[in-house]
Amino acid sequence: MIFPNPYAKEPESYHSKSGLILHVTKASKLILILFLINLTIISNTEPTEKNESNANEKFDNYENKPNLNNNQNSNNSNTNNIYNNNDNNHQQRQEKQEKNILVLVFPGGKSHNFVMKELFDFSMKNSKNFKYNYHILVHNWDKDFWTNYQQVYKILGFGDIPQFDLIFKSALDLVRKDPIFGYTKFNRAMIHILDQFMQSGLLEGALRQTNFDMIMTDIPNFLFKFLRSELKIKLALHLSPPALPNLFYNLFEINAATLPALGTPFTDDLGFFQRLQNNVFILGMKIMFKVFMGEQSQVFKNYGYSYSDSDVFVYDAMILIQYPLGFCFSISKPSNMVFLNYITPKNAKELEDKEISAFLDKHEKNIYLSQGTIIKNINFAKILGIFGHFAKQKIGFVLSIKKEVSDKHIFPENVFLTDWVNQNDLLGDNRIHLFITHSGINSVLEAIYHEKPVIALGVSMDQVNTAGVVKARETGIVFTSAAQITPQNLIPAIEKTLEENNVYLSNTKKYAKILKANEQATDVYNYWLEYGFQVGYEHLIVKAYSRYSFMEINNFDVGLFVLLLTLFVLYLIKRIFACIFCYGINNNKVKLD
Repeated sequence: MIFPNPYAKEPESYHSKSGLILHVTKASKLILILFLINLTIISNTEPTEKNESNANEKFDNYENKPNLNNNQNSNNSNTNNIYNNNDNNHQQRQEKQEKNILVLVFPGGKSHNFVMKELFDFSMKNSKNFKYNYHILVHNWDKDFWTNYQQVYKILGFGDIPQFDLIFKSALDLVRKDPIFGYTKFNRAMIHILDQFMQSGLLEGALRQTNFDMIMTDIPNFLFKFLRSELKIKLALHLSPPALPNLFYNLFEINAATLPALGTPFTDDLGFFQRLQNNVFILGMKIMFKVFMGEQSQVFKNYGYSYSDSDVFVYDAMILIQYPLGFCFSISKPSNMVFLNYITPKNAKELEDKEISAFLDKHEKNIYLSQGTIIKNINFAKILGIFGHFAKQKIGFVLSIKKEVSDKHIFPENVFLTDWVNQNDLLGDNRIHLFITHSGINSVLEAIYHEKPVIALGVSMDQVNTAGVVKARETGIVFTSAAQITPQNLIPAIEKTLEENNVYLSNTKKYAKILKANEQATDVYNYWLEYGFQVGYEHLIVKAYSRYSFMEINNFDVGLFVLLLTLFVLYLIKRIFACIFCYGINNNKVKLD
């Protein structure tokens, strides 16, 4: 900046009459220009309140991320409604770009379909820049979930339902009993699923006829990678409902000291022998996947496609995992891996089922029990005595189980049987005091959201891992083996979790606050979906994971080099000392001679 000199002599024109007139004229023109500019600014300026709202919106967006016109947290919808008219006018002026998204859903997991639909629905209603067309590729066993939404989603079904029950579900049961060697049958079941897709004709039919902008799936699988290659789809995204970063073990630096392996009940406080076991499990999982994935990729060759990739992982994909911060274990992760908060929990409505409501009124305390949709953990023949034991204490049980299971047994009067219930609303009812769950992540998160302690019966796959988190956070009592699910164990566990002001209840209230303080999963999903279509994901990828071999990514080659170099240096030191010793002996001999 140049500062004026106070001692400098003023120009002559300031003191002359003509100079004064000249400057008055210039000043008049300047005032007129400023007046016109001011009118323009006033006419184009929004009210002060809106400017403040826009400023607040910048703070609501993620730190260091570009502004993609992302909606604010749904809890702030009342504030946003003030400007709905302006937003609608803007949307009418700017036509949305259409984006076709191909979605593959892992067969047999009803909860996966439900969770993904929650996010899809939100993105279609709240995207300001794009119109999303979701094409759902799903096994016919799960297709009935989507049939009610065919006006919104394009559904592509394949596979034989009776064969699925016979082959795939029995394979899941075997994995539950034997997670290691049981995987051989599960691998054959996956090959059967791939065969059925290839026989369906969908690839050369409906799929070839659509130009897809993105492909999406829930867990790593070969069909996802194969279709992306065949259909030449640019963007890839993993949307994983289970809280399992360890499923993506080749896409980030999985540390056996901080993250339990798939199917292990460990917490994030691992002792030496637990870390040793965890390392063995993780290494075994990598070897097992390497062996079996080669067999699965062979299916596409059998149908005449030149596909030779035996690695199931897509290294340039964006990864969104339902893994709520503050509740699940904290781990380091790459930029393309984002953790979502809870998806299914929400404020409960009044129970619509009047029969259940009347049943709850009859008892002083009530317990809700559900087995989930994939794997059945409870042998009711072994635990029937539990229900009668608590009948005298006026404790009721609401059991959400399939009719083919309930018809096999006779239950006492303090048990209400149903094959379906709105779980979120039931857990939000003050008359429910405890939840006995199969330990699926959605069920556990709904229980915590509504401040209900759990008894987690996690006996296989991701259920065991979720039970480990429940144990670490002390939001309930955990059983991770089918042999532990007995009246001798369950009765004292129920009594302990029903005590007034017990530790599990207080911890559940603590983590409910943490969950509700996190960013909404729907907003985060919508943000990263738009982010991908606007700027892509490639710049977020850690290139080393795909560039380096197994030896290089784990620095085994560097360790081997350091070991060899150390041995060489030790060898040189040994030779030097040997020479010095020999030299000393020779000198002594010379002196003696």
